[in-house]
Amino acid sequence: MKRGPIVFLISLIAVPLLLALLFKLIPPSTVGVKQNQWGGGIVEEDFPTGFRLGISGYHKWHYLPMRTHFLHFTSRSSSQNFRSDSVSKWSAPLEIRTTDNNVVTFELSVAYRIIPGEAYRIVMDGLKAHYPDRVKSVVMAVLRQELPKLTSEDLQLTDLRLERVNFTLPLLNERLKEFHCEAKSIMDGTAGSSLLSVTSGKLRFS
Repeated sequence: MKRGPIVFLISLIAVPLLLALLFKLIPPSTVGVKQNQWGGGIVEEDFPTGFRLGISGYHKWHYLPMRTHFLHFTSRSSSQNFRSDSVSKWSAPLEIRTTDNNVVTFELSVAYRIIPGEAYRIVMDGLKAHYPDRVKSVVMAVLRQELPKLTSEDLQLTDLRLERVNFTLPLLNERLKEFHCEAKSIMDGTAGSSLLSVTSGKLRFS
């Protein structure tokens, strides 16, 4: 029997198997974090989409989404059409008491992302499964600290609302550094513009 066909068949089976054992595919819109299971711990590097060297049994891979994450505070969160997933979290609107002692309901969205090059730090700090909840807690705390500094009359003025948003964003990012994330914008939860959508009683300021 000729050896050529046998060698070809063995190669046909062995080569894909060898590649599968030595390389891992990082999916699109995802960053990979490599962990050495036999010593060395987390590799201090983020691995982008593509085939990466990762020996099965020796390396363990963690995957984190690199897409923009969204925190939505809106009355639409009660709808079955809007469900939380790995990058979108839906919650009830924020109710905040202003400086003139009025309770105001804010419907808004906050866009944030994992800081490029710091995904491995999330895994290293044990935050892989918890960073979205930690970010949400910080966002709510900062917004409840800064937004009440506006009066009900201030909220009707677009320039003042934008000024407060622009002032709040760097304060928020300073807090989010702890979780290796950064906020990109605070947006109207319905229209998608960089404004706050505010409802007080039956009035809606936009």
